[in-house]
Amino acid sequence: QLMHDYLRSVEEGKHRKQGWSDSPYGVSKVGMIAVTKAYSRQEPGISFTSCCPGYCATDLTKHRGYKTAE
Repeated sequence: QLMHDYLRSVEEGKHRKQGWSDSPYGVSKVGMIAVTKAYSRQEPGISFTSCCPGYCATDLTKHRGYKTAE
């Protein structure tokens, strides 16, 4: 629900006024961590993992990362 609220506030141009970050990447990372934790609580018999690949050379980092996306 939080991610839906974020998207709606961005579409309406109100996300800054509502206290959301101006970084869609950062908000999406928080959303992925939250959903991973929620799934792991709902399904205790299954292991769920989320991870960060590190500083990759992509458009997001203007290709300054030290790892390739591959």
